[in-house]
Amino acid sequence: MVIELLKGIHFVSYVEAISLGVQAGTHPWMLYDIISNAAGNSWIFKNYIPYLLQGKKIKDDFLNTSVQDLGTVLDTAKSLIFPLPLMVAAHQQFL
Repeated sequence: MVIELLKGIHFVSYVEAISLGVQAGTHPWMLYDIISNAAGNSWIFKNYIPYLLQGKKIKDDFLNTSVQDLGTVLDTAKSLIFPLPLMVAAHQQFL
């Protein structure tokens, strides 16, 4: 559950970061190279962001599974009365 929380937030934050950099005029592959060799790198970044940068679609099973897994994380947090505002925002982006 903790890993799913991190995976969801990381994926959404990477997409936002790359999008912001591109909007500011930086080439997406330059951003990829910089992040890949910096503290912001992760397995999620190295394994999913290249697909997006190549114009490929992320597999529907990843997206569908992520929506379900993140929903489970949110349900568990709700039952524990534990707020997860970043997870809520990431889940909404997946939806």
